[in-house]
Amino acid sequence: MPLIAHLATGMAGKWAAPEANAFGLAVAAEALDLAHFPPVSLFVDVPFWVTHGLLMSAVWSAVVVVVMRTLGKKTRVCVVYGLAVFSHWILDFVAHPMGAIMGNGSPLPPDIPLAFPGSPLVGLGLYNHSSVTAYAFEFGVTLIGVGAYVWFKRRERETALPTLAEV
Repeated sequence: MPLIAHLATGMAGKWAAPEANAFGLAVAAEALDLAHFPPVSLFVDVPFWVTHGLLMSAVWSAVVVVVMRTLGKKTRVCVVYGLAVFSHWILDFVAHPMGAIMGNGSPLPPDIPLAFPGSPLVGLGLYNHSSVTAYAFEFGVTLIGVGAYVWFKRRERETALPTLAEV
């Protein structure tokens, strides 16, 4: 969580970089969870700070920018992919800890590390007290992200050059 909001945030990146792949942006926005949860489900220990800490989120975002640039993508596209990765940390910062969803309704202490083990743990805890608030936030971010994507696609269609058949 906020799984759907992460995906929608990635899709919204299409607005900022029309030549970027919407699916790729959605995957980039979910990359931190993809790096953490599949290995953990296979009993491979991936410390949470490696994938979800503020410092490492910035590092992973920079890695994505460099890799995309190495693949020959335009700078704008590279930066939008990097921002999609970093948007994951921002949404998790707002949502975590998730006591209402994962703590049997009991508030949990902040759980997102700023850097390495022993560094301060942060999180605004929007999902800490109310499932209703959690789902309203998830739904709202998703509407904004999908709305931005739909707006972009509509605008893209309206400004498209005529095809050869239309000339």
